[in-house]
Amino acid sequence: MKRCLSLVALVVLCLSLVIGIACGDGGEEEEEGVTEIKFGFGLSFIGGAGSAIGIPAKAAWEMANEELGVFEVGGEKYRWKLIFEENGFNAAGGVSSATKLIFEHDVDIMWQFGSDASMAAYPFCHESEMILDASGLPANMLGPDKPYLFQVAATWDFFYIHFFDWLTKEHPEVQKVVAASTDDLMGHSIVDPIGEICEYYGIECTKIWYPVGTQEYMHIAHKIMNEDPDAVFFSQSAYDELWDVGYEGLLFGSQWEEELYGTPDWDKAIGHVYLCGPHLYGPWPEVAAFRDRFEASHGYELGTWPTYTSQVLFVWTEVLKKAGTVDFENDLDKIIETAETELFETPYGLSLFGGEEVNGIGHCVLTEDAINIIAGPSEYQLIELITAEENEALSIEVYGGK
Repeated sequence: MKRCLSLVALVVLCLSLVIGIACGDGGEEEEEGVTEIKFGFGLSFIGGAGSAIGIPAKAAWEMANEELGVFEVGGEKYRWKLIFEENGFNAAGGVSSATKLIFEHDVDIMWQFGSDASMAAYPFCHESEMILDASGLPANMLGPDKPYLFQVAATWDFFYIHFFDWLTKEHPEVQKVVAASTDDLMGHSIVDPIGEICEYYGIECTKIWYPVGTQEYMHIAHKIMNEDPDAVFFSQSAYDELWDVGYEGLLFGSQWEEELYGTPDWDKAIGHVYLCGPHLYGPWPEVAAFRDRFEASHGYELGTWPTYTSQVLFVWTEVLKKAGTVDFENDLDKIIETAETELFETPYGLSLFGGEEVNGIGHCVLTEDAINIIAGPSEYQLIELITAEENEALSIEVYGGK
């Protein structure tokens, strides 16, 4: 792998020493006969994103890594060494953390938290011929010009296709959808695909944008009600405002936290809130068991995204096992080809890298997809489950002609 510092990288590295927050090399002691593989993480531990996702995600990865332990590839024993750097959930932090992970820690593979940080980090990974596992990017931001860019966790282009395919068959009365989210790259990554999917299925979709950091949602709830929607995508933290202004239609999303946003209004949620994509309450016993062990160990409940991102370790472990090599320098093409062509066992069932019809290369993980409805307090009725391959077939149907 290329490790020579360009002038630009050297300048950025010097800056990163000033603004970066080192989060350690994971603390594992190397075992005799076991080789460490360095997995670098650009992650935020500050602000809302840090408290809700970054801190619990780090704890979840560390627990997952401890449980994964030593694994064999090509007859040899290996263990992941997790190395964390603060990325501020922004572009500057993506640059800072990426340069430190590459040039100080000499990591073998990298993950970045957040769409802005991921895109800012990628040029450094590209120059170093290093796989970057991004998060929160639109599928069309990956492509043949970024051969080392992958995305295991959170490609929303593929989260809602199954739901709308089912919805149009079972609830043809749903003719208008409103999707509201933050007016940033992350928000557009989530909501813009909903508009495309609605267009394919002949459903009218109105998008409403609001500033990052919004805490008061009543005025947005009124905007949504003015559109007279049949179904709404909105942050769960704003459901109460929407119900308070009289909304009685369907709500859908991949996130539902019983504790994160306080006690839900179960009477209004029952029969009206649908969960889709890789959410917490699908038919995945390994996900539920992992969350139970985490809560017993750490004393708090693990949310949707910290739970979901922990599968990053499982996916890349499976890739290396099937590739039969951990040599990211000399066998990188083989590792990438394996990722592009194989199925991988994850906590969310068999998964695969797909999405070529969107971006010309794929590299986005598609999992099994479950639709659940809230049927009672802490009760989530399974409506329908499809495999990753069926999920991919639906995505090809929806996006294939674009």
